[in-house]
Amino acid sequence: MNPLRRLYNRILAESESDSEANGYLSWRGEWHAAAWGLSVGVLFALTREPAVLIAGVGWVFTRKGDAPGWLPYTRQFAKETLYVIAHSVAGVLLGLLVQAVLF
Repeated sequence: MNPLRRLYNRILAESESDSEANGYLSWRGEWHAAAWGLSVGVLFALTREPAVLIAGVGWVFTRKGDAPGWLPYTRQFAKETLYVIAHSVAGVLLGLLVQAVLF
């Protein structure tokens, strides 16, 4: 199968069992959680505003279902909290690197 088609199928898989791959970024929820965490981390590093990190990632430490209403894909994020947390740390590091190079 075409590699781009395989990637497309992984990104759109409804669950890990629907995906042909098993592991890192193998279904839609993992992709969403990773992208959310990375973007929140980069935004926090560039703005240095703690509220960004608290609003974007802090809610995963609360009970399940307590996510803000404005947040998309909350059920997927609740299943993949480690992806949100780990990728937000990676995003902070990436944002600090970008800031050090550009500014």
